[in-house]
Amino acid sequence: MRRILLAILMIIVIGFSYVGYTSMDTDANPSIPKETESY
Repeated sequence: MRRILLAILMIIVIGFSYVGYTSMDTDANPSIPKETESY
């Protein structure tokens, strides 16, 4: 069970980082990319 939960958590983290990088490319606001990079 722990491996399944850990795999789901990793997928969520990768998904959030992917969303952060895609929004960083499209957003014109320069303050948002620095916040996503710190995470």
